[in-house]
Amino acid sequence: MKRFYKEARIERTGARFAIVLDAQPIKTPARRVLEVFSEDLAGLIRDEWNAQGEELDMAAMPLTAIAYAAIDRVKAARDEIIEETAAFAGSDLLCYRAAEPDELVTRQKTMWDPFIDWAEERFGVNMVLTEGVIPVEQPQHSLQTIRKRVDGCNDMVLAALNSATKLTGSLVLALALAEGHADAPAVWAAAQLDEEFQNEQYGEDGEAKASSDSKFLALDAATRFMRAARA
Repeated sequence: MKRFYKEARIERTGARFAIVLDAQPIKTPARRVLEVFSEDLAGLIRDEWNAQGEELDMAAMPLTAIAYAAIDRVKAARDEIIEETAAFAGSDLLCYRAAEPDELVTRQKTMWDPFIDWAEERFGVNMVLTEGVIPVEQPQHSLQTIRKRVDGCNDMVLAALNSATKLTGSLVLALALAEGHADAPAVWAAAQLDEEFQNEQYGEDGEAKASSDSKFLALDAATRFMRAARA
């Protein structure tokens, strides 16, 4: 689609900030007005639209895509998104450790334990670790406590948190981003630890590298979105 506007700008109405293209507000795919409650977030979305060239490239507007999801999907199915996101606490990537080789075991402990320790202290929970892929049951109190934390997110933050959780396979890592405990590169390194170890042993596949790079950019966008949405 060709660019059909000269400039994107922010228009404030009460506590809401809409992004307008010339005089027309942006509409979501479900034809709802794109409005947010954070001027910082509105500014980031506005900048995405102003950075477009003669042809619109939605892939280059990840923050807009998350806002669309928050307005169209989360508002319509908030409880479902909460359950979907919170469910990762019961099978969090960081709880499933390798039994061997020793080098991988050590790397997981070194990189993942600090995140587990942070989550346990921050939320007052206990995360049970296990070896291998056989499911381990987490304490109900821990699951309920983390679910309440997810439920406490506004729709905008919840949409980005859901995205970050899916990208990393870890609600602990996604919450570390949401709360400013870690940045996107550190979290992505933790999420990709096993894959990186395999690449060192057997070499890296070009397509897998491209996919990983794309997912990191999506994670970075979700991080910036969450932090701006809370401002």
